[in-house]
Amino acid sequence: MTENKAYLRAGSQILLVVAVGGFMADYLFNVGLSRLLPAHDYGDFKVAYAFATLSGTLVLLGGDRAAPRVLAGRFDIGDNRGIWEYFRFYCLLTLALSVLLIMGTLVASRLHLGPVDLYDHHPLAWTVFAVPLIAVGSLFGRILQSAKKLGMASLPWRIVFPLLKLSLITLAAQWVTGFNLEWVIVLALLSVAIIVIWQGWVILQLKLVRFVRAPDFLMPRQWLALSIPLMGGFLLALVLAQSDLYLLEMLGDEHEVGYFAAAATTAHFLMLIQGTVTSLVMPLIGPAIDADAATSRATFWQGQRLMLAILIPVTVVMGLAGKWIMAWFGADYVVAYPALCWLLIAYFVWAASSLSATWLHYSGHGKTAIIISAFALLADVILNILLIPRYGLTGAAIATAIAMAMAGIAMMLTQYLLSPSARKAHG
Repeated sequence: MTENKAYLRAGSQILLVVAVGGFMADYLFNVGLSRLLPAHDYGDFKVAYAFATLSGTLVLLGGDRAAPRVLAGRFDIGDNRGIWEYFRFYCLLTLALSVLLIMGTLVASRLHLGPVDLYDHHPLAWTVFAVPLIAVGSLFGRILQSAKKLGMASLPWRIVFPLLKLSLITLAAQWVTGFNLEWVIVLALLSVAIIVIWQGWVILQLKLVRFVRAPDFLMPRQWLALSIPLMGGFLLALVLAQSDLYLLEMLGDEHEVGYFAAAATTAHFLMLIQGTVTSLVMPLIGPAIDADAATSRATFWQGQRLMLAILIPVTVVMGLAGKWIMAWFGADYVVAYPALCWLLIAYFVWAASSLSATWLHYSGHGKTAIIISAFALLADVILNILLIPRYGLTGAAIATAIAMAMAGIAMMLTQYLLSPSARKAHG
């Protein structure tokens, strides 16, 4: 446990840079983009980005989420022969599923809108080409994370990526005649490619992957049995977080999508904290579970204390300064402040329960976590349908707050009741 404390202490310093720097970089990108594009186009871009992120997870079948559980132990003993087997297996799956997804998206887009014309299609029909790149980049990041190279795993995507996108888009807006949403999409694709290539180069330089076969480590059935429930849980969580954008676009006023996207981007800082802390703890979870109940429990509470120590003050400060923060997007965006407050509640409870959800998946209770998330998504959709027509973007945020809070509490209670110590106490 002393080794874990040293690792978490050092990782917390990187965590601070990634969380704060990542939020500022992402916020700067979104504020800059909201000022370069009309609110409608900004909302369309956020919908398309959500689609690409969701699809990038789908085509991986959870291989990125399962990587720390499978690979961290190999790196701990200094045996990286099997890393290539894991990466190759999920890359082939990603390639095959990405081709099917791209073809299906383009066919659906053509059937809906007629001849293939870039200017006649919703941007998500073109962001689909980023899906395989996003998937490979996610695998690269998880390999670095499993090897406890936290800075190289997180900093490029959390900080460099949004700043690179903003720089390229700002230059194009200044120099390109007829700059529009299509240019934003192309430059975002280019930024993804640059980050993926760089991380691949780093992995090769650090010799984290050896291009040798390791048949004894090739266990596709076991990997899929772990990764598919993880994918299901993550997709449900992602859809739960993004469903308001889609439902608001269908059921609410068109201009409210952009305002809601700004509020969600602001509250997303809590999810950045959640993702960073979880990434810090994930390489420790598998070995802790494999050790004994006491080690597993101690490791969990180390991570949970770190999570709450950061989440609580950040949530309070963002709630108090919310109007001022929303005004960065423009004076008219302050209308989304009530939605921001509800989203802060939603994301706080959800983020606080994320380690419990990860423990459930890694300890063989992934189906239970998926059921909880599925009920939360169903509740969110029903509440959105009921609340958006009457309360608009604030109704969408209230729906998310109720659904996420209920699911987060259920996740934490379930993890406690299924833990070995709880079973022993009630046995």
